[in-house]
Amino acid sequence: MPTLRTLLLLLALLAPLARAQDDEPPKARDPAVIAATPVGKQLTWVLSCINARSAPDADNRFTPRFLEQFTMAEVKDLLSSLRDRAFKGAQVSLIEHEANPRPDALSCVIGNDDAERYLSLLLAVNEDTGKIAGMTFTASLSARDAADGGWNDLAGDMGQLQTGVWFGAYQINFEAPGTDNADVRIRAIYEFGNRRRLNMSTASRIYPLTIAASKIADGSFQPSTPLSSTFPPATATLAQTLPLIAKGDLDAADLLSQTLTRPTIEDALSQLQEEPDLSFPYLTFAEWTRIKSPDHKTVLDNYLLDDGTLRRSMLSPGGEVAQLVAAVNFKAPTPWTTPVEIQKIGWFATNKEAAYTLARLALLEQNPKVIASGLAASWRQPQSDPTPLPPPPDAPPAPATPRLQLDLDPKVWIDHLLIRGSEPGCQTLLLLLKRHDNLSFAQVVTWNNTQGPLDEPRLYDLAQKGIEILAADEAPAPPPAPAPAPGTDTP
Repeated sequence: MPTLRTLLLLLALLAPLARAQDDEPPKARDPAVIAATPVGKQLTWVLSCINARSAPDADNRFTPRFLEQFTMAEVKDLLSSLRDRAFKGAQVSLIEHEANPRPDALSCVIGNDDAERYLSLLLAVNEDTGKIAGMTFTASLSARDAADGGWNDLAGDMGQLQTGVWFGAYQINFEAPGTDNADVRIRAIYEFGNRRRLNMSTASRIYPLTIAASKIADGSFQPSTPLSSTFPPATATLAQTLPLIAKGDLDAADLLSQTLTRPTIEDALSQLQEEPDLSFPYLTFAEWTRIKSPDHKTVLDNYLLDDGTLRRSMLSPGGEVAQLVAAVNFKAPTPWTTPVEIQKIGWFATNKEAAYTLARLALLEQNPKVIASGLAASWRQPQSDPTPLPPPPDAPPAPATPRLQLDLDPKVWIDHLLIRGSEPGCQTLLLLLKRHDNLSFAQVVTWNNTQGPLDEPRLYDLAQKGIEILAADEAPAPPPAPAPAPGTDTP
């Protein structure tokens, strides 16, 4: 498994890190000031470690959560070697802030103007303890000369969206994939709104998909495994159902969920999330549709009276929701056209939890039994064209062909999985990416607006921008080798 030092230093060493050459000598810049805040104090310590080529007092500087992802030995090795590896041995200082620093987080450029070597540093601390909770180095040009279009610009665009929004880009690091000791970790490349727990809408079908993959891996599911549900009355095999779920068929998702059972899904969520209780009881889409239907406002009101026993009684046989789902002659519920309690009913996650679920699925795809089943390709189906939701009343006129798709250059992205979900006031895009250099990434984006409809094309534009930034982090793929001349052997 690549070490923290290897992962971060590769980003530094693969880029020239030198600013563009001007016709005139660069003007001297005023030294940047480190604020006397909790995160500023930790920045001072990080710079002192890099310059001293040593981090002897690092043991109490990092949160336990951070040390679940990286060992202390890796952290010390990184800080001790970074000056020589990335800065040609030059003294390192704060060059300038890339965004307005907060007491608990900052984004800045560190480096040396004389050596023309720079790194971007994202640093975050725990608000209560002041310990480092996040530390990411990435290759950077001089902040003065760097072109626009990076993560900070994306943060500005995200900050203009109404109410809750999060965005995260993560590198997926596999450990012993395909073996009994297989494990996976994610490393944050960029996060926005990462403390928010937002409604994922119908993108929550990533959970039954991931659980199904785990059951294939442990041998309890086969492609021919029959699935059955009470609504809609249906039976099908696992192999027939998974492609439909990936494309967005909610009845197919319920078919799998009812076979898995609610307790099984809730137990899996407890393994994938730190605080999954907001998503409990886990709803099928048939239940969710009926609870939120304008036809049954009293059912919604009753469901919101508590978050535990009453809700489960309504879902159990004979309960208010169960009766609506089981009604043989029940007409299709009226769809809602405005946000309906999207912060109270649905399937909730942070961006990091959603990315970790994608990482678990990517790890399961490398299991020998999953490979032998041939089912991994089934959840890579092109998704059904999304139905545009009503635009917000103050939105500018939409272009003739608004973006409701993501463009992925096949030369850069050799494989991907997209799971998206939407309802009025809620949009989610979950993207699993494999780059041409065989590095894997998860990009997750959700927007919850409790006040009205979303500007969906705008959200797709921001997601596309994130993809392009990830693609630009690495040199373009080499051109394909020329085809062999007729009559010659293929090497």
